[in-house]
Parts: sequence; C-alpha cells; structure tokens
Amino acid sequence: ALVSIEVTPTNPQVVLGTSGQFAATGVFTDGTNQDLTAQVLWESSATGTSTISNDAGSQGLALSLGLGDTTITASLASVSGSTQLTVTSAVLVSLEVTPTNPSIASGTSQQFAATGTFTDGTTQDLTAQVIWESSATGTSTISNDAGSHGLAHSVGLGDTAISATHSG
Repeated sequence: ALVSIEVTPTNPQVVLGTSGQFAATGVFTDGTNQDLTAQVLWESSATGTSTISNDAGSQGLALSLGLGDTTITASLASVSGSTQLTVTSAVLVSLEVTPTNPSIASGTSQQFAATGTFTDGTTQDLTAQVIWESSATGTSTISNDAGSHGLAHSVGLGDTAISATHSG
C-alpha cells in the first residue's frame, strides 16, 4: 500500500516567467519506491503565483505567473506530499550549453542542456524553455519539440555550432 509521496525538487526557486518540473515518488509499505509523477493529481495553493499541469505529457510542470510562494501538492487517493515553490524576480544574465564541444558519430544523437544563471546567483535548468539552433543543419539538427528539447541528431559530417536563446 502507498504510505507517502515525496515531491521533488525540495523547496526550489524559479524565476518569474519560467517553469520548473516536479516529480512525485511513492513510498510503499514493502519499502519500494515508484515514480507516480504521471498518476498523481497536482495542485498549486496560489495559482496567481504558479500553476501546475495535470495534462498528459506535462504532468508536474509548474509555470510561474507571479512573485511569491506557493505550495505544490501531489495527491493520490488519500495520500499526499508537498513542497514549497518560490518565484523570484531575478533576471537571466547568461546561458551555459553543455556538454562543451562534443564529438559524435554520424547518424547518432547527443542531448544538450541549457543552464541559466540569474542576477541573484541562482541557476536553473532552462533546457525545455530555450530556442535551440544548429548553425549547419546539413551536419546536425536540434529539437525544440516537447519531450526532446536540446536533442541533436547528426545528419552529415562536419562541425556545427549549437546555440540556445532565451528572451533575447
């Protein structure tokens, strides 16, 4: 039987206008854990601060709408777990794309990540929120599609610059 739900990350901060992904892990009486992210009912206590999705494919994705704090809760039957989300007004000052200068074989793929650094010193994974571009689409393409943001696929030999852009 399900005894508790752990919501992660614990007490995160996101910047106004960005989103954050939450996960729900169920703890059962036999000591096992199970990812319940797509099965729980997600709720935000302050929908003016952040909403959270229950839509297929984006369960647990919180969108920040206003400054402040909100409690993010995941519930299944009579069991629930929660964490606090804080929305800040920091401004994005830089983006780091990783991995740096990878080499891959033709016909294979490479996942890239974009990490934003903000004026308050915090960092946030912005992989799913940036616009990805390849400078040489005959060498490599890169996805901006939901569920595969930042996934580059090599289609020819040569070099290409992979870039990420967020709000200019």
